[in-house]
Amino acid sequence: MIEGLIFNRLTVVKATVRKTGNKTIYECTCTCGNIVFTDKYKLQSGHTKSCGCFKLDNLSVIKFKHGKSKTPEYKAWSGMKERCNNATYKGYHYYGGRGIKVCDRWSESFENFFLDMKNKPSSKHSLDRIDVNGNYSPDNCRWATTSQQSANRRDTTKYLFNDHMMALSHIAKIVNIPQTTMQRLVRGKGMTVDEAISSRL
Repeated sequence: MIEGLIFNRLTVVKATVRKTGNKTIYECTCTCGNIVFTDKYKLQSGHTKSCGCFKLDNLSVIKFKHGKSKTPEYKAWSGMKERCNNATYKGYHYYGGRGIKVCDRWSESFENFFLDMKNKPSSKHSLDRIDVNGNYSPDNCRWATTSQQSANRRDTTKYLFNDHMMALSHIAKIVNIPQTTMQRLVRGKGMTVDEAISSRL
């Protein structure tokens, strides 16, 4: 018996004679006063939370509370969730399809995401995961330029330098050696990074 129980914004009033398949349809009242008819499974699973006002209220919060629904930061947040949660998204297999998730804190609200990430430094920056195999979370994300993200791609070979694994382009910049020269010495001639650096001293 679920009469009298409350599920989110709905209070179950009574079972009706209506059925969907073998499921009994219940009459419920929403906190806003509307009447809703749904089955037990949808109530218990959270599929039906209200008469529809719950979704509308959430949309209102997104569009009006933070006032940033048309900003680059909001678009980055929406795109992040789309890549991880929408199986029809073109690049889904690179993200959600291989287990990349959005942390609970950011999934819950744009406000949390914005509090953690702040404004994009410039139009050349976009959301980037530091560990490309890790999830979207405050400790694994940054605003990065295209060149920074390119160096962080999964298919970029990393080399040991100063006890850290880095892209060759980053090492070249640190030691002030042209990137093309570093690539020629390491990839072309098979030198180690240390040997390549020493050869230019």
